[in-house]
This record gives sequence, structure tokens and C-alpha cells, in this order.
Amino acid sequence: MIEKMSAAISAAELFGAVAALLVGIGLYGLIMNPQPLRKILSFNVIGNGVFLLFGAIAINYSQNQPNWVWLPVAVLASASWVSYIRAKAESLGFDARGGLVERAERFVIFLVALLFPVLMIPALLLMVVLNVGTAVQRFVKVWKQASAERPPTSRQRRRPRRSEATMAERWQIRRDARDRRLASRR
Repeated sequence: MIEKMSAAISAAELFGAVAALLVGIGLYGLIMNPQPLRKILSFNVIGNGVFLLFGAIAINYSQNQPNWVWLPVAVLASASWVSYIRAKAESLGFDARGGLVERAERFVIFLVALLFPVLMIPALLLMVVLNVGTAVQRFVKVWKQASAERPPTSRQRRRPRRSEATMAERWQIRRDARDRRLASRR
């Protein structure tokens, strides 16, 4: 039974069916769940479905057009690079929003390519170029922010750097200062 089923459905079709199932489950969760954490998890499931869809496209190209098999992988890698730059910049306190193409635009381009299969290769090429351009723009933006002179924070202004004295020496200095204050009061 399994041999007959595996012959009837290709790997690309299987990946595509599972991808559609994951996107459907994710959309249902995104619409039906009011809690923010569950909406985030639903969006993650949608992302996994899209990832599998790119895998299905790569498998399809490996069978039909082997010269273009690298293209879906390049789209995923460049999109991951864009997301990584923004996440890393925000974790360091910099702003990395903007660029040529963001997530919503990538989805629109990809959906148009899915609706018109003849446009798939040009759309994927366009997405790679735009993703790399966005990644470079964000990198330059963060580089400029990191290179700019920033005023010291209140914590840096309030606390001078500690001297190279040991803890015992610092306590001795405090005791001597206290003794001088007490002696001046007498």
C-alpha cells in the first residue's frame, strides 16, 4: 500500500500538501485565538509552512529544471539574513526597520508567482535581489548608528570608573576619610 502511495505522489507534492496544511492551521490559529502568544505561535506555524513550500519548489526544480534548484534556497537564506540583521540590531538597541522589501512584500511577490507559475523564476530572482539589497541597507543603517557618538547614559555619568585599587585598599580609604571627618568635628 505504501509503495503504491509513494509512487502516486511525488516528494514535491507531499511537501506542498504539508505546507498547505501548516499554512491553513496557522491561519486558523491566527484568526481564532485572541491571546497574543498563540497568535505568535500561529504565525510561526505559517512560516514553517512557507518554508516547506520553498522546499517543494526546490524539489520540483531539481526534477524539472536542475539549473534553478539553488534559487528557492537563496530566497530563504537571504530572507533569513534580513530577519537576523533586524533581530540582532534590536537586541543591541539599534533601529533596523525599513529597506527595499519587508516580509509582507515578499509574501505578495511569492503569492503572485504561485498564481502565475510562468513568473516563478523571475519572482524568485527578484526576491533574492531585493532581500540582499534590504540586508545591505539594514546593515549600513545599523553600522551608522553604532558608529555615531552617543551621549553617555545616566548610569555612565553617575558612576565614575573604579580605580585599580583592591577592595581592601578601597575600604581603608573609606575608613581614613571617615576618621578624618570625625576628627574634624571634635
